[in-house]
Amino acid sequence: MIDERYILTAAHCIDDLLKFGYNFHDIEVRLGLNVLSNPGSHVESYSVQDAKVHPNYDADDATKGYDIAILTLSRAIDFNRNTFISKVCLPFLNSTPPADLADPEYPLPNTNLVAIGWGYRSEGNHIISDTLQQVTLQAVDKD
Repeated sequence: MIDERYILTAAHCIDDLLKFGYNFHDIEVRLGLNVLSNPGSHVESYSVQDAKVHPNYDADDATKGYDIAILTLSRAIDFNRNTFISKVCLPFLNSTPPADLADPEYPLPNTNLVAIGWGYRSEGNHIISDTLQQVTLQAVDKD
């Protein structure tokens, strides 16, 4: 969650739904969920009003990058009501933009990044984890 109405997600997640005949109105966003098989009473569900996949995303060539999408929720999240739900911690960019906005080297190589999700736990294994997963990765040089 990047604010009360917007969810950052992977473009391939949206693209996969479209390939199976679904549209973004079929998506239910469930917040506060850590274990799929045991959601608990603190989980909140939201319908999606709109979905935007990055225009440069190419499902046939993931190496191009741009695997990012934004979901617009049909109603605002009340972060004060549920302590199990919070916005993602995004890095602060100072007011001076990089000299070349078309190709900024951000984040800097070797910066620690955190990826979170339920995706497949290993390549070739099409079983989704029941527990929310987290991994720390390091940014690499674009070249």
